[in-house]
Amino acid sequence: MQVGHGGLSDAVLGELERALTAHGLIKVKINLDREARDEIAKAICEKTDAAVVHRVGKITVLWRPTPTEDAQPAKDRTAGPETSD
Repeated sequence: MQVGHGGLSDAVLGELERALTAHGLIKVKINLDREARDEIAKAICEKTDAAVVHRVGKITVLWRPTPTEDAQPAKDRTAGPETSD
């Protein structure tokens, strides 16, 4: 995703919502000066209930649990076939 000089419009927020719901972890490039990047990132987090997990320059990485992460217990991520309990 990319946020430019047009700022944080309803269309951009809609796309951010869609991407966070589908993927949970997304990168957003905010093409503004440093202060404006901080304000935009904060506004995105407030409006989408996401969290900033990393920042490098104009790139901000956002995370929000996907609906399937909320509904299912965590699986053991070790290698090997799944077994039924």
